[in-house]
Amino acid sequence: MTSCDKFVPYFSEYLEGTIPVQLKLEFDAHLQECEHCRGVLHRMEQLQMRMRQLEPVRTSNAFHIVLRSRIRRELEAPTVWERIQGYFQVNRVPAYAAAVALLMLISFGSMRLLFHSESSTSQAPSLTGTELLPGGLTGAVVVQQRGKQVEERLHFILDEVPASVLLGKGQSIDSQTMRSAVQEAERLQQDSLFSPYEGNFPNLRRAATVTF
Repeated sequence: MTSCDKFVPYFSEYLEGTIPVQLKLEFDAHLQECEHCRGVLHRMEQLQMRMRQLEPVRTSNAFHIVLRSRIRRELEAPTVWERIQGYFQVNRVPAYAAAVALLMLISFGSMRLLFHSESSTSQAPSLTGTELLPGGLTGAVVVQQRGKQVEERLHFILDEVPASVLLGKGQSIDSQTMRSAVQEAERLQQDSLFSPYEGNFPNLRRAATVTF
């Protein structure tokens, strides 16, 4: 027995008489063996007969005219952009107001961006100049930062060298004094006394090896 699923798509063609001959012969043989398919086909025949007995539905005389006019109106309807342009052409005052508001918004954004940039620049610390004042081995450094002058005392490493060594002639600083000076420099660096002037350490170390 052939499966019913094979003939399900051909019920309408079988009733209308458009099914191929070979397939119709197979369908007839299947109907003789399958009671379920015979019942389905019988109900479809009754439904088809009842539909043929119904009176045709008629529309009003103006139906087609109204339908055509609505279709034409939809096809010729303006786009959203055309509607916006038409609105502003009719209502000029809202158009001017919208343009002014947009211009003010752009100007405000530009000014805010510029102000933020200037504020960031002014808040950054600036080191504009360094001046060593005369004072022998002990001097002062004047630093201008954010428009204020701050005077910081400088303690040179040579201040730790004994006066007898400095006053002697043709003598060199011994290794013990050199180590003391280096240790003092490292201590001062840890105390952040020389933190703004770390670049001076190589020169100071070289100065400690000068022969007097």
